[in-house]
Amino acid sequence: MTEPASAGVLGTLGINGTFFLAQLVNFGLVVFIVWKWIYKPLLNVMAERSRKIAGGLNDAELAKQQLADAEQRRKALLQTAKGESDALIEEARQSAEQEKHRIMTEAQASLEKQLQDARVRLRQEKEAIIGAVRNELADLVTLATEKVAGDGLDTASQHTLIKKAIDELDDHASV
Repeated sequence: MTEPASAGVLGTLGINGTFFLAQLVNFGLVVFIVWKWIYKPLLNVMAERSRKIAGGLNDAELAKQQLADAEQRRKALLQTAKGESDALIEEARQSAEQEKHRIMTEAQASLEKQLQDARVRLRQEKEAIIGAVRNELADLVTLATEKVAGDGLDTASQHTLIKKAIDELDDHASV
């Protein structure tokens, strides 16, 4: 099984030149096909995927920054709202205090007016009672005088005696 000498070096290594050349062409075709339809599209897909990942990372970083900004705005809004609510509560408290003071003042004024009205009515009733007592006393004095003196006193004398009795009564009533 010796091979022809034309095989040369390849023949000594046990390689058939024609088969080797055919395999080399087949390998070149496979490399070309893989390069053209598999490797390049795969590289393009991988590059696109890398761009998407980088874009996603950028978007995630941007979203993270926006979230941090939104959190700061939320805290600022809460702080502002708390300040405003505290101011409204204080304003309402002051308003309630003023309203309480106004109501108390009105109630005190109303009470004073009712007390003054009651004093006036008491004074009027007192004067009415004193007037009624004077009239009663005048009638009693007249009757007593008529009984004691009989028909001897004239009307002017009776009025003078009645006037004196009433004045004495007033002096005792004012004490």
